[in-house]
Amino acid sequence: MLDDVESALLELRNLGTTKQREGVLNRFSKAWYGVGIESTVGEPVGGKSRVVPDAYQALARIGAVARSNNRLLQEFEVRKVGQYLVFYVENQGVCEWSFRQESADPPVWFRHNEPGARWRRDSDSMSEFAIKVALFDAVHMSPIGASISWLALKDANKLIKLFIPVAVSPLLFGPTSFYVHAGALLALMKNGSGWFSATLAARHPRSLDFVQDLVVGWERVSF
Repeated sequence: MLDDVESALLELRNLGTTKQREGVLNRFSKAWYGVGIESTVGEPVGGKSRVVPDAYQALARIGAVARSNNRLLQEFEVRKVGQYLVFYVENQGVCEWSFRQESADPPVWFRHNEPGARWRRDSDSMSEFAIKVALFDAVHMSPIGASISWLALKDANKLIKLFIPVAVSPLLFGPTSFYVHAGALLALMKNGSGWFSATLAARHPRSLDFVQDLVVGWERVSF
């Protein structure tokens, strides 16, 4: 029988609409945090906004449920940079994400916050980006897990073989790819040529028993 976390994320393989992706986000939130994002529904952030798209609400609602590693800007903080509107920033201001006002669920763009940096497409939709943000925060804010800053490619491959890739594109911060196995999550961030930063997380310590032999010597092991 599939764990609820894995079951929710595996649905992404066959989904293509905003509503379906937001349904997965709601199911993941229930499985991981015990409460769905629909529990935060009230007045939409910004009301009937002409600045932020409809899909921004999913980000605001998962942010109301989860502790966040980075920062979703409030509507009055969203700033225009040429044709892009910056709405999400890394916690130290190293990089930022934006959208263009073209649909209710527009693509999301990424760049490093430095002179001359160009925007690169991070996600095909803001609702997909919301799922990646939820995964990133779930992994990095969990008290149960393990992490290492420098993991060699051969050791990263050993880990990957035990997990199923989550069917979202990599978050361009890193870039970072996400994997699931039952109630466990893995985030792998590229850290130079042939090296990765790896973070494991779970809701329950026993969910990580299957990787116990692979995290010996890691910087943090909390399970």
